[in-house]
Amino acid sequence: MKPQVITLANGVPLAIMEMPTMESVSVGVFVDIGSRHDPAPLSGLAHFAEHLFFKGTTNRTARELSLATEANGGGADAFTSEEHTCFYLRTPAEDFDAAAEILLDMFINSTFPAAEVEREREVISEEISMYYEQPASRAEDLLCQLMWPKHPLGRAISGDEKSLRRISRAHLVNHTKAHYGRKNIVLAVAGKVDPKHAAATLTKLLGNKLGSGKRPTYRPEPRLHFEEGPRLHLELRENTDQTQLAIGFHAPGRDKLGSAEVLKILNIILGDNTSSRLWQELREKRGWCYQIETEATLLSDCGLFQIYAGVDPDNAEKAVAVIWSELRRLVKTPVPKAELQRAINYAIGSSRLALEGTSSYMTWIGETMLFHREVTDLATAHERLRKVTAAQIQELAAELFTQENLGLALVGPKADEHKLFEALEE
Repeated sequence: MKPQVITLANGVPLAIMEMPTMESVSVGVFVDIGSRHDPAPLSGLAHFAEHLFFKGTTNRTARELSLATEANGGGADAFTSEEHTCFYLRTPAEDFDAAAEILLDMFINSTFPAAEVEREREVISEEISMYYEQPASRAEDLLCQLMWPKHPLGRAISGDEKSLRRISRAHLVNHTKAHYGRKNIVLAVAGKVDPKHAAATLTKLLGNKLGSGKRPTYRPEPRLHFEEGPRLHLELRENTDQTQLAIGFHAPGRDKLGSAEVLKILNIILGDNTSSRLWQELREKRGWCYQIETEATLLSDCGLFQIYAGVDPDNAEKAVAVIWSELRRLVKTPVPKAELQRAINYAIGSSRLALEGTSSYMTWIGETMLFHREVTDLATAHERLRKVTAAQIQELAAELFTQENLGLALVGPKADEHKLFEALEE
């Protein structure tokens, strides 16, 4: 069984996957606007608006929305990324009609009550403080600032305290009126539901209640190379017992054909699981960390390959040296055939397992439809992974892992800048 794409009468695309053996159904609304589209003085606007959709509609109060979504064990949630916003609800399959009505009531009829705006402003303020107080999260934010200085991608999705205080109810209302329209959204459904019934239900609920929507614009990502070599940002915190490292490299975006699959396999080889090179070298062989992981962020015109680890402060420079050595090994030596095949098998198997859930499948088809205007079936996606070669990985590694493309953010009680630079030498 393959996902389908149905265009509703009002022109809104619906990506849908019928999963008859499931007990649940998930439905989502994906909006083509995120934090990189926020005006600089109003950083955090898209994220703030997302919060307000749960705070009451013309038909329900905030509490009534919570009671309705959770009445039969379901739940609603949302998230904001750099380039899109998503609102979704998961519920027992027989409650699809009710769930769809609740979700679209929130999406179409939210009123943004003034009192709720001010209350939620304080909630988001606490969210900003929470992430700042977590050294690992703080290192991630510092890395983005380092890799994209004075650029929207370098700002936190939630904004900061100053920008948060500037955002008014009028800003929030105007933001959603301008961009939350038919041309900027995709609907996605996955679970035990008949596609024709789902399309008819959503057509009736959505009708022509939304405007067309203004396409967002954004500043292209300046592909920065640090001519002076690696760029460091050190933030000393005396009351921490561990040093958090965040290492980043500019990477190709979704627009570069074929790069996503190569980057995915490279990510698995380096740090996406417990058999990966960095996990084995730093945790299993040396015992220097409890957790080390890698992550590949893909945006429309750019990407970021990231490495995160928490280590004893006395081991920080040594850990950086080992990480750099492993990255350069990937540049200099082709990945052995057996290791490459293991990574490909892991990529395919983990995606199959992840997409057993209706929420995961709904998110996958919704995002692929939003980003690519089509939904690729799993067989095709897996075949693309099988075609990744050792030569492609080595070529991408050579492009990524250079000193001119490297940023390192560190949060901890001490750091020796000179030794860190030495650790990054060939």
